[in-house]
Amino acid sequence: MAVTIIGPTAQPYPRREYPAIVELNAVWADGWIIVPELEMVNASVSLASQGIDACTVRRRYGQVKHPWEAAFSAKVTWGDMAGWWLRISLITENGLSPVWIGQISDESRLMQGSAAHGPSGQQIYTAYGPLQILRKIAVGQSWWNTNGRANRLDWAPGMNECVDRANVTAPTERRLGNRAKDKLDGELHYLHGGDATDSDYEWTNFEYIEYLLARFCDESETDGPAWRLDGQTDVLKDLTGTVPMSETQTVADVLRKLIPREQGIDYVVFADGDGFIVWVVTLCAEGFSFGGKTLPANPNRIVIQTDQTTDCIKMEIVKSNDHGYKKVRVLGSRMVVCCSLWGVDVVDTPEGSESTLFPKWSTAQETAYENGTGVEGDPAKLHDDYRRQDKFRPVYQTFGTHRNWNFNNWTCSPVLDKAGKLTPETVAGKLTEETVDYQRAARKTLSTLPLREGFDYTTDPPVDETRSGATPVFLPPAVWVGLVASSPAFDVYVAYAPVETFNINVSALATDWGVSLSANPNHLTALNHFSSNNAATTAMPLFDYGDLVATIAFEGHYRLMLEVEMDGASPSGGVLDVKAEDAEFWYLAPNTVVGVDSAGHLQLSGTQGRVLRNDADRLELVMAGVLSRYYASRVRASITAKGLIPWPLLVGQLLTVVDTGGDTNNIPITRVAWSQAGKGGSTTILHAGFAK
Repeated sequence: MAVTIIGPTAQPYPRREYPAIVELNAVWADGWIIVPELEMVNASVSLASQGIDACTVRRRYGQVKHPWEAAFSAKVTWGDMAGWWLRISLITENGLSPVWIGQISDESRLMQGSAAHGPSGQQIYTAYGPLQILRKIAVGQSWWNTNGRANRLDWAPGMNECVDRANVTAPTERRLGNRAKDKLDGELHYLHGGDATDSDYEWTNFEYIEYLLARFCDESETDGPAWRLDGQTDVLKDLTGTVPMSETQTVADVLRKLIPREQGIDYVVFADGDGFIVWVVTLCAEGFSFGGKTLPANPNRIVIQTDQTTDCIKMEIVKSNDHGYKKVRVLGSRMVVCCSLWGVDVVDTPEGSESTLFPKWSTAQETAYENGTGVEGDPAKLHDDYRRQDKFRPVYQTFGTHRNWNFNNWTCSPVLDKAGKLTPETVAGKLTEETVDYQRAARKTLSTLPLREGFDYTTDPPVDETRSGATPVFLPPAVWVGLVASSPAFDVYVAYAPVETFNINVSALATDWGVSLSANPNHLTALNHFSSNNAATTAMPLFDYGDLVATIAFEGHYRLMLEVEMDGASPSGGVLDVKAEDAEFWYLAPNTVVGVDSAGHLQLSGTQGRVLRNDADRLELVMAGVLSRYYASRVRASITAKGLIPWPLLVGQLLTVVDTGGDTNNIPITRVAWSQAGKGGSTTILHAGFAK
């Protein structure tokens, strides 16, 4: 731990004031030039959450006499300085100490001259710090490691982003990464790469930031500044997830997502001799842990003893509970449940299971469909053409559960505890009637299953049977139909086959739990139900929809959630919800049909439910960061000292203030600002306190 004590005996405030030194540089790689004509007005260095650093300098023109000149002389206005590098240095006992670097952006003129002496006034230049550079660099492209070579594509995929939400198969796997397996020769950072088989090649926030800085910011090979990542970066190595990308965004936009201050992390951009450093800091004085994850404390401390410091103009400390909460929740997505629905005549229905797949059309629709044109004697083709009308789309095609479905005896409604873990209990007796009614009203079937093609889910864990190099896709809702068949021993039994065997596609119901088929004609599935006595047809039914089995996925009652309640928690004490939408929980319910064997028998997932994905540990680090920001009262401090003091590196460290009453407050330093006025008027202001 690095501790600096500021007081009269250790590091006294300077009693003699010196003006700031202003330097310019047209090209980064060239040497800095001291320009005494330029005077610093003000400058600041701050955490990224506080906004862009700025510096204002001025130059007098017209009839001017500088202190080092013997007489007045005419000073003409300078030309355009936009894009020039500007550096501010302060005079210390050890020489010049650079405290601010940025690029000139704006110029304004305060005109004061008369026609007799020519134009006179002040040229005022505003420069912005390196965060402004990051805000102007677009990330609309991406770099990929292709067979050991770097290739650029003109689009940017999201970090660890996949096409479908269902993208893992076992608790030990996460969302699939799109980071390359290896780094290129001679490179210190990864590129994009990998495919759906590369579940281990997931970007961490640390790795992705290194990639951004190296590929989009670094100009070290073209006489520009280098960029690198440093500071308390270990916390970024524990953070991983999905970061979506729009068509284009800036580096600063992405860093805002990868270094989330809501989780107790921030950064400041410092400069060194080679370029700029994105310096990561944690904002807590003590480490906060939740589950198996810890947000480490900030090890760097600045101690100010208020009763011994004599050169402060003003010192103010404010305690506030405006941002305090008694209850904090970190919310993931609603759980995804995969289960099977059974037709009324399925002979292989597991013991204890009930029929749960029923027709979703009306008797009137079915009668009208069966009667065709309604004109006796019309040819069969004319009747079939009539039956293709949109109004008959649901007939013999749409199947789902009843409104009072009990979720397969509640085996499709697992309960999660406050740590995001699966409990032995079922949902029976734990849901209120209102919750059940809402769940039954908000019915939607997902368009994909959390199951990948080519995996054997009859075993736990699933066995990957895909061919080498294949990219397994995620399955849509699946439907099997039973047909009477004969075994080699001439025994008659019901064999099951996917409905795709009969050129029937399957889609999810958007407003119900079930499936929609696309048979042609509809009554292909209506054996023992459809009659052609009243109206002929060109195609007779092949199988009975009572023998259908459907495997679907839906969002369940609960969501992945971690919750912490402080002593005395109540709604009036505040409830904070922090979302982590890409953190998910997937559950494969007992006796889910996952395929058929070579003899046509249904294959089940097993008699016990299984967790396919649980991102509770991802929420743990988020919770630790949230607690670091919202557990205790917030303290803000403002300290104004005489003179220009070289304190830029204090930004991001913890300010420990011991006041006259003996209380100790640990506050993250968010900003250091300098103001250069006339003789005896220059000040350095240190701001500390949590960002909003």
